Amino acid sequence: MTVMMYVPVERGGLADYSAQLCNALAEQGCTTTLLSCAGFSPSVPLNNDVHFLPRLRPVGSLSGFRSLYLVRAVDRTLRYFVNCLIRQYWAHQLRPSILHLQLVTPIYDQFLLSLLPRETRVVMTVHDVLPHESSLKEAPRFLRRVYLRCDSLIVHSEANRRTLIDNFSANAAAIHVIPHGVADRDIAVFKNVARRDCGIPTDAFTILFFGSLRPDKGLSVLFDAMVMLVQQDPRIRLIVAGAPSRSVPASWMRHTVRDLGIESRVELRLDWISNELASQLFAVSDLVVLPYTHFDSQSGVLTQAYQFRIPLIVSDVGSLGETVRHDLSGLVVPPGDPGMLAQAVLAMMRSPRLCQVLATNMDNAMLEGKYSWSRVARLTLEAYRSCLDKSVQPDE
Repeated sequence: MTVMMYVPVERGGLADYSAQLCNALAEQGCTTTLLSCAGFSPSVPLNNDVHFLPRLRPVGSLSGFRSLYLVRAVDRTLRYFVNCLIRQYWAHQLRPSILHLQLVTPIYDQFLLSLLPRETRVVMTVHDVLPHESSLKEAPRFLRRVYLRCDSLIVHSEANRRTLIDNFSANAAAIHVIPHGVADRDIAVFKNVARRDCGIPTDAFTILFFGSLRPDKGLSVLFDAMVMLVQQDPRIRLIVAGAPSRSVPASWMRHTVRDLGIESRVELRLDWISNELASQLFAVSDLVVLPYTHFDSQSGVLTQAYQFRIPLIVSDVGSLGETVRHDLSGLVVPPGDPGMLAQAVLAMMRSPRLCQVLATNMDNAMLEGKYSWSRVARLTLEAYRSCLDKSVQPDE
């Protein structure tokens, strides 16, 4: 079986996910090609058995037009189109058994996916069943056509599967629920060193809000909860780490924490976070919060919390509540409720035993291999085989 993995990003969670999956597929004996950008830089290196094809164009901001949103939007849209055409070219050159899409551009792919080689089956990992923010290029009618043109769809939870069926009439038999993989690591010594190096007081209770900053991630809910929390206990501190966006600018965050009177308790690290710094931030934290207001995906930040055995508080949206409830790895709160979020944080803070139990449950899930990349690769290969088997005619 030959697989071409399409990954039109250079870094971040999707790059890490794709590199880990390609490595694990190659270890299972699958001939794997990763089609991406020359600047592809995941946190883990690709194995020698993975063929890296750096032909895609980076989709970033034009350095000279940072303040011109329309110019940047047009540039990104054109680069997406070019990358789709490059993917089509290499699919015809390599003619893989499977074209595995980690990201699509629905406005183009609703048409282009029907122009692939006949022998190539299309598999898509649907990381975001519904887009985080509305845009023309990801309009629901375009997404529906893309989903229907795929031979198999992979989602990370039953909740995502239901959303895919209910909102897009996707073929239930073509949907495979495969968990988001988690790479395990030994963090016991590193955690102590990181706390010392960062000067975190021994009695501080540190909350981490990590990742790209979007309106749906509930940062305003968390800030309102912090107002209540700092009145309850002076040991609480919050680290917000991630790159600002047009919809969640750095100026809004700075003004908000100042106006709410929590500026001294909130550390803002508003930039792209390197892999090394990310590891340090997780290692010094006592709790990871994901207070999404709405979400139809799984979170890479959740999997990072599992790596470091950091208990979670999540909103009951997307895959978050389902995962945390099943593994007993944290507390689940209603979305958009700062009062309930504050109560959950205090419950964690005031019960070290609870935090220890939740961390142990995470450890058990990891030891069982539930989220191991080797298991994810095996399940992914089953998804590949299922759509290849459907393509075989009875007389063959």
